[in-house]
Amino acid sequence: MKAVLILSLQLITLFNPNSSTSLHREPELHHLTLMSNTKSKVWDYFTKPYGPPKSRKTKCHECENEFSYHGSTSSMNYHLTHKHNIDTSTNSVHVTDQICENQNRPLQLLNLEQKNADILFAESWFFDILDKILKINRNDKDNKDAIIIRGKFYLKMGKYKESIADSNKVLEIEPNNVKVLIRRGEAYLMGRKYEKSIGDLSRALKIEPNNINALIRRGVSYLKMGNYEETIADLSSAIKINPNDAGLLKNRGDSYRKIGKYEESIADLNKALEIETNNNVYILISRGKTYKEMKRYKESVVDLNKAIEIEPNNIKALRIREEMEIL
Repeated sequence: MKAVLILSLQLITLFNPNSSTSLHREPELHHLTLMSNTKSKVWDYFTKPYGPPKSRKTKCHECENEFSYHGSTSSMNYHLTHKHNIDTSTNSVHVTDQICENQNRPLQLLNLEQKNADILFAESWFFDILDKILKINRNDKDNKDAIIIRGKFYLKMGKYKESIADSNKVLEIEPNNVKVLIRRGEAYLMGRKYEKSIGDLSRALKIEPNNINALIRRGVSYLKMGNYEETIADLSSAIKINPNDAGLLKNRGDSYRKIGKYEESIADLNKALEIETNNNVYILISRGKTYKEMKRYKESVVDLNKAIEIEPNNIKALRIREEMEIL
């Protein structure tokens, strides 16, 4: 018992926001920030992002070229492959790309931060402490808090099966634990088990109908299933809670475009750009795509040119503009 107490105190220190070694508490999510924190090989060739949050930069170690960084490494990958012939392929895919890239980024995840991930990797002894607690005291009920913590960071590291297994143990003890239901729903989402994800997130929303994290994640699950009306409904509920979230507006604007409601899409994207005063690249690309589908080609090109001016190697913007030149 004494050993458990000592290890528990170490964990308290780890999660104490006033401690220099603290793993900062997970922030409330106002837009989807699902991340796999397995480090991408791209970062072996680029500096850690620097500068203000809305205009972060990174620099290539190979040639000293500077790139804008908005949460996606796609342009950096392209640069390494085509400029330096460096293969950065890996089984670990950034969750932003995993959720969005295959759907032409219908739900772009904005302003992702690697802060918690960097701290997690630095504190390699984190899981050792948890495992020692779980081995010393084998009763799941008494270990519930340690299992919750471990499940959360399994999710962050992209170990979805392990995260689900830990969530299952907790939900056997506390079947209405909303945070764990959302976490398991998120793990199912990342594992492409969308119906199970929707089931957990719907259970969470029955308990807390205005939980914005559950609404957003369920919206993404619906999106992945092609249920755009349901996606829009959940995002609209989230926007009522947080009407000035540019990410939510951008996501709903993309979903409106999917069902041919172009005016509604433009309205959401316009408002998102009013909030994101630094001309967010991905919102500009989304509005450019909507204008393109409306055959408003000049306006589309203007948005794409702005995006490319900010991020010259953005593959998506370059590809769409090239398509526009053919039209």
